[in-house]
This record gives sequence, structure tokens and C-alpha cells, in this order.
Amino acid sequence: MIEAIKLFSTIELDENTKIKLEDKFKENIVQIIDDQFLINRLIITGLIIFILKDEKIKRNLLEFFTTNLNLEFNTLDELLEVKYIILLLFREVLLRQKLEYDLILILINRLEDISEEDKDLITYKQVVNFLYELKDKIDSKFYTININSNSLSNFERIILVAINSLEYKQNIKKIDDLMWLKATLDKLGIDPEEYITVESFYRYLINNLEILNLLYRYISKDKLNKLESFEAPLVIGLSIIKFSALDDKEQQLAYINKFLIKKSFFNSKKNLTYIDLTIRLILDLSLVWKVVDEKKIIKFDRDSAREDFKESTIKERSNNYISLVLEDEKRQNGKRLLTALKKNDLEIVNKLLNRRIDVNYSDNRHRTSLMYAIKFEREEIVKEILNLGADINVCDNKGKTPLVEAIAANNKNIVKILLKANCDTDIRYRSYTPLELAMIWNRKDIIPLLKKGS
Repeated sequence: MIEAIKLFSTIELDENTKIKLEDKFKENIVQIIDDQFLINRLIITGLIIFILKDEKIKRNLLEFFTTNLNLEFNTLDELLEVKYIILLLFREVLLRQKLEYDLILILINRLEDISEEDKDLITYKQVVNFLYELKDKIDSKFYTININSNSLSNFERIILVAINSLEYKQNIKKIDDLMWLKATLDKLGIDPEEYITVESFYRYLINNLEILNLLYRYISKDKLNKLESFEAPLVIGLSIIKFSALDDKEQQLAYINKFLIKKSFFNSKKNLTYIDLTIRLILDLSLVWKVVDEKKIIKFDRDSAREDFKESTIKERSNNYISLVLEDEKRQNGKRLLTALKKNDLEIVNKLLNRRIDVNYSDNRHRTSLMYAIKFEREEIVKEILNLGADINVCDNKGKTPLVEAIAANNKNIVKILLKANCDTDIRYRSYTPLELAMIWNRKDIIPLLKKGS
């Protein structure tokens, strides 16, 4: 989580630009946040844009992302701003609990398909580590099914499991309760860790078109036509087989692999396990799923699994991440507030004070926003920071408190504000009380206030 959060600090934009982007993003995201299908596509597209090296980013990816978020830039020259928006989207999805289990797995699989030379390795590792961390928190439960599969090939079993998994939930948008299928594959006589290739899966379907036709009945052409190739490469390969005009089977396979590498960063010759293939098939199908009104092909036997599965546990873990994201957002805004106060940028200060913010964030000298607001004699900002819960008696690394800061600034109005807020008048600075300091520094207007306050 922390590694992914640190990505925000890698975007080197000035605060005014960030504020404008944040305002624009908040205005636009409310219009689409409930469209889970579109949000999933934007997250997948956005993270690929974020991780690919700048020169590798395709213009159509950029156009899709910016158009759907109603953003006005779509050129590589403004890529830094686009990447900041991507991070804002990712954080918003976390906060609104829209980052579902199937989307996490889709992201992991898509990002693993990107070749080493095409990706920013530092950014890639941070994002992938975060996604695996999320997945591991959820990846502890699974369901098993009963099926008489003695006469079926391994690929047929996988296809039937995938179809039934999606058919069971009709218009499925997430597969949180599916979890890993390892136990299911074990039960069906498939070694989940045995390595195969997607090409071998495609070869099987080319030789058994009746199985492909069965699978294709569940694919919505409308949904498929809306997808970019990289969003569901496994299904795209199925479509190429379905409508290929090539008679030579090896030519078909060669064409599919060349197409997927070019358009989807997906190598069908790459080794993967049966469990990975099953998960990828379910995830890709979930993006193009079409409800078919007929009897389910397989009947699930989930009772014992359902008893063990506690939705509240998932929700609790999810909330842990949400609280982390919220705390980080507050901390980052607190840091930005400090910077804006030091630069006397009141426009940014006022905008930040209307957001989730940690007003007690301190710099390397342990000085907080309250101290800087006092130092620069911003009375209204002092009041607002105090109203937001600022620590009124905090000390910097030299022992100076906000009250001492106000006395040093010789600002009786701020001293009044602090006294009214019940600051501690007995905390010493360099062995002197605030009253003694006022006398030493000859603060004639402040001395009576402190005597009365004491």
C-alpha cells in the first residue's frame, strides 16, 4: 500500500496544476463512478499508460482514457498531467470500494503481459506489489464444484467451470466469492500448477470447433466490439479463431500470436499454469458476458464453502485499505498546506483547507501549519486550522509553541485567538514562560493578555 501511495510524490507538477486537475477530476468522476464496467476499463487502461515507458504509450489508449473522463488533453506532451489523473482515479476507486477482486486479478494479469523493455520497471514493481498485497488479503477462500468429468479433456473442464461460474451469477460484475479455483481443479483431476500455453488452448479449440461454438454463445458481440484488444486478449484470440478465413491451423495460431503481441502485449506462447488459464478465462469472459436463458451446465455444491466464507472479513480488510488511503490523502494535503503557507500562496491554502487534511503534519523541524500561519500573521487561517483540530500546544524541535510564535510575531490578535482556544500558558521556551518572554521582548500589548490568561 505504502509503495503505491508513494507514486503520488513521483509526479512533479506545481501545486496550482495539481489543484486544478483535482477539481476537474472530482467534477467529472461523479458522472461515471457508478458505471463499474467503464470504471474497470479506465483503471486497466490508466495503469497501462502509467507503467509503459512514455515512448511506448499508444495514442488510442490515451484518447480512450481522457475522452471518458471528459479531459481536454490527449497528447504525449501532457502525459505527466494524465498520469496524475490516473493516480487520482486509482485512489477514488479504492475509497469507493470499486476495486473488486476480479479487477485486481485482471490488472495483475495485464501488467504481467507487458514486456520488460516496454515498462518503467520501478513504477511497475510498486504497482504490481500493491496489487498482489491487495489480492493476498482476499485470496483465502474458494468454492468447489461437483461434476462428472471423466470423459472430458482438461480444456473442456476449464471452459465448463468458467461458463458455470459466470452463469451462476447471471449479470456478474465481480467474482469476490469465487476466489481461487485451485481446489476445484484438483477435484476435477487437473493439476493446477501444471504448465501449459494459451496457444495449446487455442490449438485445442481449432480442432474442436463445437467446444468453441459453445463458449462463444456466452460472448456479447456488442460488449466485445467496445473493448480494446488488450482488455480481454484471451477472448480476442477466440474471436480470431471463430471468424478466421485461414484454413491452415498453424497459420491461424501464428497470426493470433502476432496480433496479440502487437495489440495486447500478450504472448500466447508464454507458459502459464492451469489455474492461471482458468482465472484469465473467467476474467476475460466477465468483460463480454452475455446471459443465456437455459439450464446451467454444471451444478454447484457450495454449502460448506459458503459457511466458511465471511463477507464481513472481506469488508473489514477492504476498510483497512480505505482508512490507509484516507490517512495518506490527509497527510499529503497537510504537507501541501505547509508548502503553500511557506510560499504565502493563499489561494492554494484556502482550497486545501476545504479538503480532507492533516493539519498537524510537520516538516523536518517539527513545525506545523499552525506555526507558519502564525509566523506570517494569517489570523483567519489560524482560526480555520484550529477549527480543523490543530494541536495548539505542539512544540517544534527547539521547543517553540504556537503561543511563543505569536508572541515573537508581536500579534496580540493571534495571542487572543490562542488563549480563547485554551492554549497552555505554562509551557516554557528556553526556560522562560510565555509571560516572561513577553516581558523580555517588551510586548506591551500582549503582557496584559497573558497575565489575565494565566
